[in-house]
Amino acid sequence: MDSGLTSKARRSRAETDCASCVSPAINKQLAVNSEIDLNTQMIRDLLRQELKREVSNRPGYRRDDEIIVFEVIAEPFTMENGLLTQTLKIRRNVVMDRYEGLIRQMFGNM
Repeated sequence: MDSGLTSKARRSRAETDCASCVSPAINKQLAVNSEIDLNTQMIRDLLRQELKREVSNRPGYRRDDEIIVFEVIAEPFTMENGLLTQTLKIRRNVVMDRYEGLIRQMFGNM
């Protein structure tokens, strides 16, 4: 990452990069209605297809790289809400604290 970028420029780049990860179908639905329920079966199936496609296209892909369990979180990870550092790295301890119940639900009592 270019260390000469301002935090605003880094945030803009991250948002652009993230937007390119989502299928055009999902982007279209989100543009039409920002209050869409992200946990509908249709959205989950689209996300599962995208994840499978992206992971399987990575160099050195192995079958055990697949993402099987996931949850959709409507809250974006930002510096303002404390989930990202100034260099746009995930604050794992904050994410674990905030979403502990959801993570335990996904993976059982770890």
